[in-house]
Amino acid sequence: MGGRGVLAALFAAIWILVLPVVDGRLHAHIIGHSHCDPGWLDTFEQYYQRDVSQIISNVFSVLSRDPKKKFVWSESSYFQRWYESQSTSTKEAFKLLVYNGQLEFVGGGWSQNDEANPDAITMINQMTEGHQYLLRNFGVQPRVGWQIDPFGHSAVTPSLMALMGFDALVINRIHFNVKTEFKNRKHMEFMWRGVDVGANASATMFTHVLHTHYSAPRGFDWEEGSGVGVNANNVRERAKDLSRQLHERMSAYRTNQLLVPWGDDFKFRNAQHQFSQMDQIINEVMARPDEYDMTISYSTLSDYFKAVHQEAKAASPAIAFPVYGDDFFPYADNGDSYWTGFYTTRPVMKAVSRR
Repeated sequence: MGGRGVLAALFAAIWILVLPVVDGRLHAHIIGHSHCDPGWLDTFEQYYQRDVSQIISNVFSVLSRDPKKKFVWSESSYFQRWYESQSTSTKEAFKLLVYNGQLEFVGGGWSQNDEANPDAITMINQMTEGHQYLLRNFGVQPRVGWQIDPFGHSAVTPSLMALMGFDALVINRIHFNVKTEFKNRKHMEFMWRGVDVGANASATMFTHVLHTHYSAPRGFDWEEGSGVGVNANNVRERAKDLSRQLHERMSAYRTNQLLVPWGDDFKFRNAQHQFSQMDQIINEVMARPDEYDMTISYSTLSDYFKAVHQEAKAASPAIAFPVYGDDFFPYADNGDSYWTGFYTTRPVMKAVSRR
């Protein structure tokens, strides 16, 4: 993608409620990922030993065998724990996946920081730790922010991420009423104008809001028995189900490109099974794109945002995106589920952690 200045010029910050018609079918970008909290119900090391080491190893194995497979990874702390335990040959093979665009580091901080409690310095420090590790070992800097699980989003985030060199940002947890309104107004991608952090008062970030959480589409996660298995007898039925879900999602966005997260918390322990099942869906759709009115492929976030950029520019008139200049607090799943208690709970533990 181009620099932030190019994106800012392209995505003019104006409201357009009636969109220009852009010919073309839905283009689904399957974004394989595994959301791995560095400590949640178990410790960092317990999660690593039981889940994360297996996830990264198995994803690495699948991607190494098939250049069409792609995946994104976020948490540098877990990745360092895995990478430093590998042989020299494995490290070199993994570097090839990064360099050929199969594996993209997104976010890339030491963890995926909350946006309500930490101050700006701690957010900068944890991102710096992760980015420096990736730069030293791969010579790369993540270009897409991946803040899919913080409980609400701060208007300082786009400002800091612009200064950190990101070109785009993906968020998820915004108030359920706000997300509904954004879907109705095709506001799920927008230019987010951050607050003045002193160094760049006009910093903006092209931002995408996930449509339906960060999990795989319903019925299409084949780990733990949660997805209906795909075989030669039902592949067309399963492809039609996925097509229906994705066409419903596309109505909330302004281009024909659709970001489809495929994963969830600590998923892809059985990466081979996950990919082999999705392969059958992809092969079916791509054999009959007119019937499903869509194309589908494994992608990275950079692939997706590049496609959005190209379509927006090529449309006549060019597709413009709205501007947003506020935060996303408080966060609520529904009317009985406001996630505000963590602002003030356990103050002693938070103080000890900070010190």
